[in-house]
Formats: sequence, C-alpha cells, structure tokens
Amino acid sequence: MSMDDVKSYYDHNTRRFLHFGDGNREQVIHRAVNLQIKNHPFDLMRSQELLILEELKDVPAGTVVDLGCGVGASMNYIAASRSGSYRGITLSSTQAAVAARTLQKHSSSEESCLPEVYEGSYLDRDLVRRILSDRKTAAAYAIESFLHCPDPAEFFSLWSSVLKPGGKLIICDDFSIRPAEAEKGDTRRERLLRDFKRGWKVENLLEVKQVKELAGNYGLVPIGDRDLTPNLVLQRPRDRIIRFLVSVLRPMELGERLPLPWSWWQNFLGGNALQQALLAGDLSYRFLVFRKPESHREKTG
Repeated sequence: MSMDDVKSYYDHNTRRFLHFGDGNREQVIHRAVNLQIKNHPFDLMRSQELLILEELKDVPAGTVVDLGCGVGASMNYIAASRSGSYRGITLSSTQAAVAARTLQKHSSSEESCLPEVYEGSYLDRDLVRRILSDRKTAAAYAIESFLHCPDPAEFFSLWSSVLKPGGKLIICDDFSIRPAEAEKGDTRRERLLRDFKRGWKVENLLEVKQVKELAGNYGLVPIGDRDLTPNLVLQRPRDRIIRFLVSVLRPMELGERLPLPWSWWQNFLGGNALQQALLAGDLSYRFLVFRKPESHREKTG
C-alpha cells in the first residue's frame, strides 16, 4: 500500500461521501460524534471541530494547518469561528478541486484571509515550507487522516519542527487497543483489522502509548487524551444493512465480482470492519493533544 493508494481511494470515493455520508449537509468527511461541548450548541457533525476550537484558545498567533483537510469544510468552520490564517493539505485532486470552489463560495472569513487548500502530502517538507513561507505554525490538526500516514516518525519530526513554541498538534483518529502481535491466534480480530486496513487504506494502526512515545521523541508533550469511542454514532440502519451485505458477500468473495465499483466494496468492507472492531473493543477513537514546550530545542541527527 502507498500514499498513491490513499489518493486514489479519496479521488474515487469523495463525491459519494459528500452525497451519502453523515456529513453531507456540512460537507465534512468524518464520523458523527454524540457529544455536548460546554458553551457550544449541540451539533452531531461538529464535535471534532468544536474540540479543536477549544484547544486553539491558548495557542500563539499564527497559521493553523489542517492535515488531511478533505474539501476544507472543517477548516472553513473553524475559520468562521476564530479569526486567523488557515491552510489545508489533501492528497486528493478531487478534494482540492471541490475545496477551491466551496471555500471561495461559502467562506465566512474576510476575503484577504480565506483559507487555502493545497494538493499534496503532509509529509512533503518542501510543500510545508511553501505553505508556511518558511515561518512557524501555531497549530496543526489531523482529523481521521493520521492512520493514512506511512511514516509516523517523520510526521512528528516534521510537524514538531514547524510548530511555534507553545503550539499544538492535534490528532483525532482510531488507535489499536492491543499490540499488533496480540492479533496472532485471534482469527476474528485478525480478519477485522485486515479488512479495515485493506478497505480504508490504513497505513499505521498504533497504540496510543506508541503515538505518545513517538511524539515525545521529537519534543512534543501530551496534554490531552479524550476517548470519544462511547460517543460515536454506530449501528445506524445503514450500518446494519452494510454489515449484512458484507457477511453474505465476503465469505464467497462476491464483493470483488459483483458489478459494484471496486471503491464502493472497499469502503463497505473497511467501514464495517471498523465498526465491529470499535464495538468489540479492539480499537478506540481518540482525541489527542500535544504541545511544543516554550523551551524546546529542535532534535537534530
């Protein structure tokens, strides 16, 4: 699997996500979270953004970067609630094209401060330097995009290096509950995680403690860890239908042979496996926050 596979996955699925997903009205491509956040109106599809807005209250002034920004809807929502400079990065040319149109049309920010979306990888140091104009960033966040990262160490190395002292790196994503070696001999768990990784183009599936260790290697201090798994909206009627279809088609390998777009079957397979793994306690959906200390010195070598 490669980042090209991830790009292809979103190029083929984005328009379907936007039309049929939970966030079709808001144009967001992330999970629904049933969470009431203090001092904010309840919104099933905006919990992640509202949690990020709370974290941005005490970061230094400067640019905020959305790592895996989709069509820019989360970034635009945050920008409408908090003045500042915003940049987004997406691998998908489809998402970048949609974002360019929708951000211009719907942005609530001042014209001179419209959020900007760039096509490319959030691991591309040259792209990041160009986006930031060789300056530091106040904060960066990744909503359900970290698991596509093929090199988590490089992720933390790069984004720690461009964070201002006092800045934050935020990750909201799925993480493994048990070490990878614990899968061996557990055929149910092995199958679920294999289907999840295959269907949703998952490049890494780390435990939270591993993520915190990696971040610490590059000078980032964990200051927040919220388990949102109990708040996820799971087992909707649509999910039950997909679960039934997968249970019938997968054992006979019919998913690959039916006249369905291949990207649809991959998404059904991965999404169903993810739900089952979350319900079984094999995965957790977490909101992690890391801060760069004021006195941090860059790691070299």
